[in-house]
Amino acid sequence: MAEHRFAKRRAVLFAAGVLTLAAVVGLRRWYVERELGCHVFRIGFENSMVSQFVDRGGKPAGPAIEIVSAAARRAGIHLQWVQVTKGVDRALTEGLVDLWPLVGRFPDRARMYISLPWRTQQYWTVSRGEHAKPGEAVAVLSSNGERIAHQFLPGRTVLVRKTVAEVMASVCVQQAKSALLPEGPMLPAFNVRPSMCAGVELSSEALPGAIIYSGTGATLKSAWARRAADRIRAQMPSLVMDRTVAEIDRRWSVVSANELVIIQEFERSRRQNYLLMGGVVVLTLLVFGFVWQNWRIRQARRSAEEAREEAERATAAKSEFLANMSHEIRTPMNGIIGMAELAMAAEGSEQREFLSLVRSSADSLLVILNDILDYSKIQAGKIAIDAVRFVLPELLSDTMKAMAVPAHNKYLELTYEIGEDVPKEVIADPVRLRQVLLNLTGNAVKFTQKGEIAISVLLDQESDGVARLHFTVADTGVGIAPEKQVRLFQPFEQADSSITRQHGGTGLGLAISSRIVQLMGGRIWMESTPGVGSTFHFTIGFSTPAGPVGPTEPAAASELQGLPVLIIDDNATNRRILEVLTRRWRMEPESAVSGPEGIERLHNAAAAGRPFHLVLLDERMPGMSGFEVVERLRAEPHSCKTIILMLSSDDQGPGSRRCREMGLEQYLTKPVRPDELLDSILKALAKGSFEAEPGTQRAVSSSPEKALRILLAEDHPVNQKLAVTILTKMGHSVTVVNNGAEAVNRWAEGAFDLIFMDLQMPDVDGLEATRRIREQERFTGAHIPIIAMTAHAMRGDNERCLAGGMDGHLPKPISQRDVRQAILRHSAGGKPDTPTFSKAPCPSPTVSL
Repeated sequence: MAEHRFAKRRAVLFAAGVLTLAAVVGLRRWYVERELGCHVFRIGFENSMVSQFVDRGGKPAGPAIEIVSAAARRAGIHLQWVQVTKGVDRALTEGLVDLWPLVGRFPDRARMYISLPWRTQQYWTVSRGEHAKPGEAVAVLSSNGERIAHQFLPGRTVLVRKTVAEVMASVCVQQAKSALLPEGPMLPAFNVRPSMCAGVELSSEALPGAIIYSGTGATLKSAWARRAADRIRAQMPSLVMDRTVAEIDRRWSVVSANELVIIQEFERSRRQNYLLMGGVVVLTLLVFGFVWQNWRIRQARRSAEEAREEAERATAAKSEFLANMSHEIRTPMNGIIGMAELAMAAEGSEQREFLSLVRSSADSLLVILNDILDYSKIQAGKIAIDAVRFVLPELLSDTMKAMAVPAHNKYLELTYEIGEDVPKEVIADPVRLRQVLLNLTGNAVKFTQKGEIAISVLLDQESDGVARLHFTVADTGVGIAPEKQVRLFQPFEQADSSITRQHGGTGLGLAISSRIVQLMGGRIWMESTPGVGSTFHFTIGFSTPAGPVGPTEPAAASELQGLPVLIIDDNATNRRILEVLTRRWRMEPESAVSGPEGIERLHNAAAAGRPFHLVLLDERMPGMSGFEVVERLRAEPHSCKTIILMLSSDDQGPGSRRCREMGLEQYLTKPVRPDELLDSILKALAKGSFEAEPGTQRAVSSSPEKALRILLAEDHPVNQKLAVTILTKMGHSVTVVNNGAEAVNRWAEGAFDLIFMDLQMPDVDGLEATRRIREQERFTGAHIPIIAMTAHAMRGDNERCLAGGMDGHLPKPISQRDVRQAILRHSAGGKPDTPTFSKAPCPSPTVSL
């Protein structure tokens, strides 16, 4: 059946192709006919023995002129006869005329076009006995006679005469040894001799090979003139058939008709020979092709059937293998990473050391697993882009937060910056964009021993006029040699073998990133100097949402206008970013590159009566740390109203413990999100006593997250423990069941605010349990949010969960941040209240971020 459909489709395509070709040929023929009929072609003539003359009225006459005129009328070609005195060669090569009625073919006439011949002319020699030998004189007519003499009688002296009588007289008076005449004029010359030839005995014979083929000439400067010459030549056989040429020959005593018939028969015979030979070749090829194609079809049919069956088996096996491998590996990985994350917050240096190694190994294993799976999907052509609407600053901030700890552990500054003209909300694939950013930033952290890593996003208007997002990841690491750069984006290629042994890796990350960037409509490239650092660039296509977009900054930022702020940070990039942000919020920033310089600026500003009300202070600085700056300022009474926001680089280490010891219970790690920084500034100033206007104070109060009653359906004991620990630490109460059937029964028995549902469970799976719950809700009108918490993380699993009645999809391994965001997204009671402002006295002057 499939072969029949294929044959039918092929026949339809062949017929369509033939019809299209016929239509194109027909349109072209119609166009050429119309254009030829609209042109008026200038055709030249002159006095040339036998073929053309100029009559007493200056008009063209002669057999060639009458034949060409008759053929042109039949072809629908309009001619304008023009008398030329410079000869046919100059007339056509210089474009003085378009056509010439009859032009002989000679090797030196390559600069003009001559149609197929329609007349031949044999040349004869006339002498008194012996013909001219080399060195002796030969009398010829002007034009073609001179060419024939040089071509067929080389070495003779050529005497050019204007008329046949003068040529004959030159032989009779012995000025020339012999004469050279065309066949037409020669016969009358023997009958009517000039007077000086009386009594002279003359003999004649045909010059071997001296046959000139003549056709209608045209200038090479006009393609239409060449077409007109061929069209005139094509009408010659019809003039012979209806005896038009014979009548013209009779009036002018020439034999053009016989010559035309001979030429036509010769051409017909040659065409028939070519067609016969071609037919034999085509028939042989068709027979051979039919036999060979029939054999190939039988072989291809068998091979295709076997390949189809094998491909179906391989595709099914591969899909099942990838899905099972993803689930089986992600399930224990979820327990390893999650439990290590929770245990790392506990006390005990030895426990912390061991668990940090577990977490590091698990993270490395997960990266390798993801690289292998992604590369397998790329090789199979299964990777796809899922464009959705998302907030770009939030994505970039969350991505940089994930890389903050490994960067800060190496004492590296990690910064990011978004251009002011970059849209806040875009439509692209956030998952794949985050993957590329994590890969490039992770490589930068891996190969950078000191300095900084700076990420920036700009709006790029490329040469094709399409707006794209331009991302850069710049580091101050070891750099990459030029010979390695050209192969860096190929699979399994790495910068250096010695560095590979030190840092490890699959060598797939950049190849995967390159393919993802291509699928997102962009390109990726790099710049690097060994020993200085590297900068990776990539662009992606995006679109902006059609709906309303939220404000760039909160309305509360307008209340910071005119606030003096001092930025104390040893890193120039950090200072520049903080200055740009605070100026965007209409604050008045100044910067200091060290703790002592910052303290000096604070003293000078206070003495001048313009004290700084806010200080953005880095924790890690050479010489004097941020904690030492805080201790110095706390010892000075006039610093009570100075709000100090410390930018911390550590969220779990000694820095965080020291913050707690100093009474700083709230802090955020660098890089700080702009919205988090703004929110912290507003909270700190509200608790303090910033006087933007006399007598005005602000304070912030916020309600904690609402405690929820959560039902957890999970069959894996480690994952149960992990999820319960995460949820209870958030203040929620959790009920655990082991399969889908128990989940449906417990939901029916008790009141829950939200359900976390695993997909793969014994007895009743998560999708079936969800279907049963939704079926019962049809009668009550209620709706409980159900979030899939599953190791099924392949493409399409999210859509399968949503189609099965679930509200969200949380892939394993899970983290506290992912669980919190899922609860806030799908639970109406989980969203924190909006901060409110009120008056408050001067509090403790320091807040750690």
